[in-house]
Amino acid sequence: MTGTEQPEGMPEGVTEEEQAQKKELFQKLGDYRKEVSELKKKLNLLNEQKEVWFKKKEEYNKQISGQIGHIKEHRSKRNEFSSKVKDNKKERDKYNKEIKAKIDQIKKLNAEKKAIMEKHDLKTNPVKIKEEMDRLEMMVQTEVLPFSKEREIMKKIKEKKKEFEKAKEVSDVFEKIAALSKEIDETKKRANEYHRKIQSQAEESQKVHEDMISLSGDLEQLKTKEREAFEKFLKYKQEFSVVNDELKKNLMEMNKIREVLDKAVKVSKEEKKKKERKQLEDKEKQVEEKIQKRKKLTNEDLLIFQQKSLNEEE
Repeated sequence: MTGTEQPEGMPEGVTEEEQAQKKELFQKLGDYRKEVSELKKKLNLLNEQKEVWFKKKEEYNKQISGQIGHIKEHRSKRNEFSSKVKDNKKERDKYNKEIKAKIDQIKKLNAEKKAIMEKHDLKTNPVKIKEEMDRLEMMVQTEVLPFSKEREIMKKIKEKKKEFEKAKEVSDVFEKIAALSKEIDETKKRANEYHRKIQSQAEESQKVHEDMISLSGDLEQLKTKEREAFEKFLKYKQEFSVVNDELKKNLMEMNKIREVLDKAVKVSKEEKKKKERKQLEDKEKQVEEKIQKRKKLTNEDLLIFQQKSLNEEE
């Protein structure tokens, strides 16, 4: 076989080297197709994972926003209770100051009372003396008593009146002390009311604060989960990008091979058409010679002659 002869089964006009190149290109194209198919599968899996972790990250982000809202609500409630506690403490302290001031007044009055009682050698509270006088007078007025008993009681009443006259000077002091004691009791009631409010509000504030601490702990856990989900998302996104770049590269190589093969096919077709035209021209000449020499034409010759006529008309 010479260099221009074609191997058995090889298309005409194609050399062994060209055929080997085509075969190699088709082999590469097949390899690239397999690799592209695998890359696409891998890319789909990576994209699914990427989207899964992105959705988780967004879900955690939404929960974080809700949790922050709850914490803000609790902080606002706690601050509200703290403000009320502060205001009530002011009121309680105001009443406690009043109590202290009144106690100081009573101490002064007690000192004054003591001095007066020592001056008049008084042993009994004038109020008690008056109460005893009133009791004895009521007894004389309402009860039937023996004359001797009545005289005895009247004597006691007279003595109590003298004692009361002596104690009149200190009586005003006792009344002032009694009035102040009553005021202190009333003021203590108010102070205790505010104290109870303070205790109740402080307990509520502490409970809200503890709930807020618990929510803050949950928030930190959510932030950790969100951060982990975002890191996973970035990991799969990076892997997706690497595989996608590799896929693009392979697709570009496939396109290059297709372009070479398409060009080769086009050239091969053109060569084939050129050869067919040459063969047809040669046969047309043979038919012309037969006609000129008045030789018998075969069916094939007639078909060639007819085709030539059609081509000339066109």
